[in-house]
Amino acid sequence: MKQGARFAAVGLTYALVGISATWGEPVFTADKQRLCTKCSTYEWPIERPSHGIVFVSGSLLGPEVNWIFLNVDSHQLSRVLAVRREGTSGWVVRKVEHRSIDSDGVEPIVAIANSLWSSGILRAQRPPATDGWQDLYLIDEDNIRHEQFVELKDLPSQLKGAMIGAWYKHK
Repeated sequence: MKQGARFAAVGLTYALVGISATWGEPVFTADKQRLCTKCSTYEWPIERPSHGIVFVSGSLLGPEVNWIFLNVDSHQLSRVLAVRREGTSGWVVRKVEHRSIDSDGVEPIVAIANSLWSSGILRAQRPPATDGWQDLYLIDEDNIRHEQFVELKDLPSQLKGAMIGAWYKHK
């Protein structure tokens, strides 16, 4: 799919699915593909949103992991720096920052997320050699989609860019 067609598809998804006009009532697409069966028991460094998006990035060479959370219900972005708790699946949180964003910031992010919910496999065929990794979690109550990436392209890249853009817009 060409870049212009992809943006049109995201816009169409936003127009058809959108987000509720009522504050705190997100509308994720009903067409959810590739749901994770183990993710509901995963240990998060902060409280997992009921409706949200989480990006996690780290390096095989270092212990620190960066998290970006969007809680769609509260319209809050959170950035977390954490390290794995020695010998456990838990986290030691080193830094947490929160920012509230308006519905104009949330709506385009939800539109891109809806496109991802209904898409097939997102992994690249031949990832480049690197020590970096990124995880994406789309969360709608107990429906969680988890994807792992070495490099972000297309819709996952647009989604992360929209979340980071909203973070800096709402200082």
